[in-house]
Amino acid sequence: MIEIYKQFGRELGEETIQERKKKKDLEQHLSAIIGAGGIIASLFFLSPKITGNVIGLSKTSSDLTGIFLFILGLTGLFVYIKLKSQLKSQNRDAQHPYML
Repeated sequence: MIEIYKQFGRELGEETIQERKKKKDLEQHLSAIIGAGGIIASLFFLSPKITGNVIGLSKTSSDLTGIFLFILGLTGLFVYIKLKSQLKSQNRDAQHPYML
């Protein structure tokens, strides 16, 4: 009887781990896209020769937009690195489970 409950608990635990892994993968990809996109977009706004008068922003507002996008990009890359390290540590723990 106890073996049945142990098996059920293991299966339920494996399902939960898989769901968390899928969620972390999505968060990791999204943060990487936001990070890289933010940094690339900030380069366009921080260099006025690229955009110039085409988009109609003054130099001050263009610089502020560039700074905001750069900070957004750095934050996204930080989150990406943090999630990646957490995922690696979880995979390492899953390879050596402490089961009864």
